[in-house]
This record gives sequence, C-alpha cells and structure tokens, in this order.
Amino acid sequence: MADQDAAGVGDSLDEAGGRKTAPQGFRKGGSRDPKVFVLLRELSEVHLLLDNVSGNPNTTVSERTTEEKLKQQGLDSDWIEKICEISWPPDGSNEEKADDAALLIRAKDYLNRLSAPASGSTIAFTLLVTQGDAAPQRSRLASLWGQHEGDQAPQHRPPTRRSLAETAYPDLIGKAAGFRRAMLWISLSLVFALLLTCAISWYVAYGNAALAELETARVAVATAQDRVDEAEAGVVSPSPAATPRGERATRAAAGLATGQAATSAPAAATRPFVAYCATKPYQTADQSRLCNARDNALADKQRIERRLADWLCWDLFGDCSNPAKVADATSRAAAMATIMGTAVLPFLYGLLGAGAAIIRSLSRKIRASLLSPRDLHLSFQQLALGAVIGACIGLFVSAPGGEGDGDNILGPVTLSASAISFVAGFGVEAVFQAIEALIARIFNLTSATPAGNRGDGVAS
Repeated sequence: MADQDAAGVGDSLDEAGGRKTAPQGFRKGGSRDPKVFVLLRELSEVHLLLDNVSGNPNTTVSERTTEEKLKQQGLDSDWIEKICEISWPPDGSNEEKADDAALLIRAKDYLNRLSAPASGSTIAFTLLVTQGDAAPQRSRLASLWGQHEGDQAPQHRPPTRRSLAETAYPDLIGKAAGFRRAMLWISLSLVFALLLTCAISWYVAYGNAALAELETARVAVATAQDRVDEAEAGVVSPSPAATPRGERATRAAAGLATGQAATSAPAAATRPFVAYCATKPYQTADQSRLCNARDNALADKQRIERRLADWLCWDLFGDCSNPAKVADATSRAAAMATIMGTAVLPFLYGLLGAGAAIIRSLSRKIRASLLSPRDLHLSFQQLALGAVIGACIGLFVSAPGGEGDGDNILGPVTLSASAISFVAGFGVEAVFQAIEALIARIFNLTSATPAGNRGDGVAS
C-alpha cells in the first residue's frame, strides 16, 4: 500500500514544460508537508501494527477490543474500515483530511498498546533487519535469465512489509543495514572463537592426558625398582668387614698353613660390586622377570617424555627430540597446561557464553518483533563483559578439588573451570549482581537508592 501511495503521489504531479511540477506543499528532495508526513508515514505504520496484531496466533483484534476501550481512545466500532478507506493522494476537504490524520494517530496509539511490548518502531526495525533488501537479489536473478529488472517487474510493485517499514521509518534503513553487517561479523567471530576454543581444549586435554600417563609411568618405574632392590639385597654375599674378628684370625692362620692367604684374601677384599640387573645373561627366571619389568617401565616413561617434548614443540622444522628439550619437558608441559587451562580457556569460554546469550536474546526479540538499534551496542557490551568475567571467575568460584576455604559467591558448584567460565559468560548480569552482593557483605554497605530503582532513573 505504501508503494502504491507513493506512486499515487508521483502520478498526481502534472507535466509542465517536460518536467513534473510538485503541487503546493511539496519540496525538492522530499516532502515536508505535515499532511503528507502524517498520512503517508503514519498510514504505513498503522498497517504494520495491524499486521502484527492480526498475525498473533494467540489472540485477535476483536477479542482484545471492547466498546469501552474504543470510547476511551476516541475510536468508532468501524475504525478499521475507515483506515482501509483512506486513499492516496488524500481527497476531500481539509476537515476530512484532518479527520483522517487524527484517526491514524488515535489508531496508532491504540495499536501500540495492543502490540505491547512491541511498538511500531521495533516492528519496522525487525522487518528491516530480518528481510533485508530483495532488490539486488531480484536483479541478479533477472540477469541470469537475460532479463532486466524493468522487464520482469511492473512499474508499481505491490507493497511488502519491508516497503511499509521503509516508508514508516526511513531513518532506520541505514541502521538496519549496519545492524545486519555487525551481526554477520559477530557470528563469524564467534565461529572462529569456537574453533579456536575447541582446538586449544583438545590441545590441553592431550597434554593433561600425557602428564597423567607420565605420573602413572613414574609410579610403575618406582615399583619395579623397589622389587629389583629387594631381590638384589637377598642375593648379595656378606662383605669381609662383616666377618667377626676372631673368625678372620682363624681363617688367616689356616691360610698361612696352607699357603693360600696371599692369593684368596686379597681377591676377596678387591672383588667389585655388580648390579643385580647388570649381570647378563640373567642367571634366574626371577632376575629376568624383574629386570625386564624395570626396563619396560623406564622405556615407557622415556616414551611419554618424548611425547611431551613433541607436544611443546611448535617448530615444524626443528629437532623436537633434542635431549635437552626432553629433559625439562615435564616441567614445561605442566606449566603450559596450567596457563592454558586457567588463563586462556576461561577467557574464551566466557566469550562464547556471552555470544550464546546474545544470539538467544536476539532470537527472542526477533520472534517478538522487539529488535531496536540499541541492541547492537548492548550486544558488544555483553561480549566484553562476558570475556572479562570468564577470565576473572576463577577468583570467585573454585572448581571441585580446588583450594580455598571460603564459600563461593555462587554457592556449591560441581562444574569444571571451563564450564564455570561458560556459565558465567552466559549469565554475566547475574554474576555481576552476585559480585555486587559480595561487595556489600564485605564492606557492610547498605543501598542508598530506593527499592526498585537502579539509581539512574530507570526502574529495575
């Protein structure tokens, strides 16, 4: 209807000297006649509001309309028919035009109440954001078939919801285009952040698994070594120093008598110590079993240390198996896993949680036609707050098994650190309210503002 009305305005212009002359009240570059502003833009907004109310599956206009409400609003029972009878260009006397304008204003006010919490501006902005501009798409489709836009479309296309929104709120067209571009970049950034978070999470999980496996291998090596030491202590003969003094004197006298003291005594005193597992081939089955078990445990431990060195090595062309790098791989891997798990991942999960909350909030507002230009700025603020609280939530909430004797501000939790960061980013407002309550308890503060008022003039 708005396109036809606008076309009617153009058709009403007379040709004069090959150029169209605007009637009285029109100016070059757009009309500033109050009657045109009221009857064209207000008429388009009223039709948008009627479409929104009548399209509600839960109720109808007649169900929500009573004679008392109509009288309070100054509307007759046939007010919808009168609106539909308003034509463009407006005809009739000035009094009739004024009556039409007054009818549209009263109907707009009444329909805004019926559409609450939505309004004409939010309905128009939601349509401009979600439906986009179909003209470039029609042009591309026409060019594919070898047609021009003028060949496939009539001169006066039937009005659409978007055209009504553009006519009712032309100042929102540019803001809606910027909103769509910003939401596209936010969506792409969240996808990139999700992929990065998944990659880092897998990387940290691999490192933590290797560290846990290394700890198990160390326990296995210690156990195998203890068994070898016990077996070694049982087979080693007593040293000469442990022989009683009288017995040594008797053995020495016997040696002098037989002539063997000069050879046997020095040999027994200088016999070298041989480790239990150094004697090869092994003499007994127990020796073979114990020594092989220890060697396998040591080999497994060294293999895991090389894996940790490879996990830490980001140089694709370097030597990751350098003994110097393998020697301190364990300590460096533990530090890397701690930093990634306690500093980097909470930040990213907080950002993802805030992004998920933004997407859900915008989806609800789109379904209810509540989208407005300020939602874009609020989305950026929520992303920033989500990243901040995700990185700092570990200061206030400890994961299971963590240190800290005080109570958490969010009560007892059984979530991992990353899960807590995501939840904090998703419900960033609730977390900040909990922090404010904690500050009030610590410093014994009392609210100086009345209940239900946030202190900025807006009721909470």
